[in-house]
Amino acid sequence: MGRSKLVLSVCCVCWKAWNGDPTLAPETDPWEALDTLVERQHLAPQDYELSHGYCPRCTLTLLQAFRAQSAERTAPFAQTDVSLPQPPAAGAGGGKAPPSMH
Repeated sequence: MGRSKLVLSVCCVCWKAWNGDPTLAPETDPWEALDTLVERQHLAPQDYELSHGYCPRCTLTLLQAFRAQSAERTAPFAQTDVSLPQPPAAGAGGGKAPPSMH
């Protein structure tokens, strides 16, 4: 039976890999260059597989860009004053039925 491979999570924007080391100090960035991680852990290509995702820094950058783009697209609609018709108050209309559409 073959040895199981290590799955490395890699940011699909900056190509940094999450090292997953639970002993890292909290102030240490757990994302590092993929080649650095592979060298440091002495991994051969047959020892690992890549899984894609986004690191926190790229996630934040993409979200900010998305929000800015979304705001630009909706800005013309946000400036339009559209008043929606309000339902009649209770008892308004004198109890008459609405006109027929026939």
